[in-house]
Amino acid sequence: MSQEFRAGFACLVGRPNAGKSSLTNSLFGQTVSIISCFPQITPHTFLVIPFFITSPLLFLDSPGLPQPPPFLALLLFYLLP
Repeated sequence: MSQEFRAGFACLVGRPNAGKSSLTNSLFGQTVSIISCFPQITPHTFLVIPFFITSPLLFLDSPGLPQPPPFLALLLFYLLP
């Protein structure tokens, strides 16, 4: 009887300085991404691939997404269905 291959995907996305990198470091118990009290310190997306028994988990820690200008948000709100 053969075993099924399983894999998981997780991605942390949010506002700048919300604690995404701190959560990533505390979940894995070591420093895998940069932490600072200043926003926009994470320069690019970090990919962490831990193996839990036989199943890998692709875990992405992304930089903060800045809030769009109000006029752009309103424009997209009215243009998109």
